[in-house]
Amino acid sequence: MSRNLLLVLFAIPTLLHGSAAQTRHVVGDAMGWIIPPGGATTYTTWASNKTFTVGDTLSKQKISLVLYDDGS
Repeated sequence: MSRNLLLVLFAIPTLLHGSAAQTRHVVGDAMGWIIPPGGATTYTTWASNKTFTVGDTLSKQKISLVLYDDGS
């Protein structure tokens, strides 16, 4: 019984740390995921300022385009 309790006490913080440690990185930050004026060097510079760990995700900035037709 004591052994199982000890295992649970070590397992729970480990699992909580793993789920809390994930980071979502938006590629290019405010610039977004485009072909930048500086070419690939721009993304190399962006990535060099980040610390990536297992569990992190990369995503692109979401932009919505809405068209409006007033009926005329």
